[in-house]
Amino acid sequence: MLKVSIIFIAYNQAEYVEAALRSALDQEYANLEILIGEDASTDETRDIIERVLAGHPRRDIVHLIPVEPNLGLIRNWERVVRLSSGEILIAQAGDDISMPQRVARIAEIFANDVKIQAVFSQVSIIDAHAEVMHRNYEKNRPNFATYSRLPQGTGFDLWSGAPVVGACGAYRRRLFEDFGPLSLAHSEDEPYVYRALLLGLVAYTPEILLQWRWHGGNLSVGSLTDEHYPDEALSKRAKSYQMRQKGCEQYASDLMTAFTRGFIDAPVLKIELHKIESAKAIQELGSHTLDPKASFGKWLGAAGRLLRFSYRTSAAWGFLFRSMIKRLAPKAFKLKHSRPNR
Repeated sequence: MLKVSIIFIAYNQAEYVEAALRSALDQEYANLEILIGEDASTDETRDIIERVLAGHPRRDIVHLIPVEPNLGLIRNWERVVRLSSGEILIAQAGDDISMPQRVARIAEIFANDVKIQAVFSQVSIIDAHAEVMHRNYEKNRPNFATYSRLPQGTGFDLWSGAPVVGACGAYRRRLFEDFGPLSLAHSEDEPYVYRALLLGLVAYTPEILLQWRWHGGNLSVGSLTDEHYPDEALSKRAKSYQMRQKGCEQYASDLMTAFTRGFIDAPVLKIELHKIESAKAIQELGSHTLDPKASFGKWLGAAGRLLRFSYRTSAAWGFLFRSMIKRLAPKAFKLKHSRPNR
């Protein structure tokens, strides 16, 4: 039986953390540890965690990490992973709800195929009151599937069609140990998927194993739904593109690590470098399309860079066409057609 570590990350989630933590404690799996990285919350999050754990029958499998000055998502994630001992790392935020069978099902998928390096599942979206907003977030993925690195392509193919929803992510430990820290990333999920594709497969199961809570305060795209202030909303969505553009530096670093350690060869290195440069151009164009402060000249420059790397693909021309329409459209149109909801 594989040992599993739930990497439980919490910050200022006093309203939701009890339900989230109890869902982790209620997992139907024996070889389990739960490590809680409470990141110096300014509300009662830590007090609630301590109250839930006090006298709980599974308290002995939990490690509540001593509080440090606020580290932010990535540094907090990595300090918790560093203290864990599981072969499988399962992410859980302090506001989401894991289904009781989540850990057992994910461990089974990993155990059945050693080539699988990351696993994602179907999730349902719930609101602040735990009411279901969207039963199936991944509407176009009804079947179990595995994804491998595409031998050719552009930045549109960087994750080879694999789902990337960090809320439900699960990863083999080697994605942490073989590549080192995420010093250039804004989240763990996207670079871990890229690492997984460099080493093997990413798996997806259509079972709903998590309820992902959108309440307006998430770090993820689930928070980008407030349209009362259109300039602010568009700026936030533009910033998500900017962070992903910066994240391409992490992919390039991980790619070189994979090459120097012999996980990939020189032809793969060349292909993947092209994909990463193309991905940077995609994210830059996305940012300049939505950012109210971006000039049209910047947009044109980004469009030119996109075509430089991807002009032979219909995906690039389609993305450029949609970006041009949104760039010229009224704010209401931009908001409607850049909404992260599915």
